[in-house]
Amino acid sequence: MARHANRFWEIDCLRGFAVFIMLLYHFLYDLDFFELADIQLRSGSILYAGRFSASLFILISGTSLSISHSRALDKEFDGNGAENF
Repeated sequence: MARHANRFWEIDCLRGFAVFIMLLYHFLYDLDFFELADIQLRSGSILYAGRFSASLFILISGTSLSISHSRALDKEFDGNGAENF
């Protein structure tokens, strides 16, 4: 697999962490929904972990979009003349 030198590993790591927490929350939600376990999802730390992961994922997605857009604009003004979007 080719390594991309212009990527931010911090953003990729945080995105992976947010996805992991989100998957864990939805797994626990399914266990509670199908009554396989009695888990209190609407209070306590599980609720805050689910909300935190969703907020973190949206924040990171916006940051990634902003970085990608600014890099595309930088390439456009480098004299390339090619369409970047």
